[in-house]
Amino acid sequence: MLMAVGAVLWLVMLAISGPAQLDGISTAEFAAAAAHLVLFGACIGGLAFAVGAATGRRAPALGISAGAAVLGYLANGVLPQVRGLEWTRQASPWHWYLGGEPLRNGLQVGGVLLLLGVTAVLVVAGTWCFNRRDLAA
Repeated sequence: MLMAVGAVLWLVMLAISGPAQLDGISTAEFAAAAAHLVLFGACIGGLAFAVGAATGRRAPALGISAGAAVLGYLANGVLPQVRGLEWTRQASPWHWYLGGEPLRNGLQVGGVLLLLGVTAVLVVAGTWCFNRRDLAA
């Protein structure tokens, strides 16, 4: 589903690029921005899956993943303004998603690898937890 959303987003960005006067942005840069967004969504979704599988409850999965997204946003944009907390930007999935400016600079390998890696770890952990749940109890 995320891939479909990313593809539609890419096509819409291409369709409106002329009327919106986004002539300086290439098709590949639009694709990079869409790919980064899909991976960001997969990362947050992977966290929701892992928490849901570990707890067996929907509310903690949604709450913790939403909280992590908000905390990551703060870690990327607000906390680095405080002396000594600049490091939080590097730990934020928002920075992995947007820090390299994929719309301007194309696909950012470092951010892509971090998003893929964290997503993979979360999906593996969630799958492990889900497979060990005792639904009979």
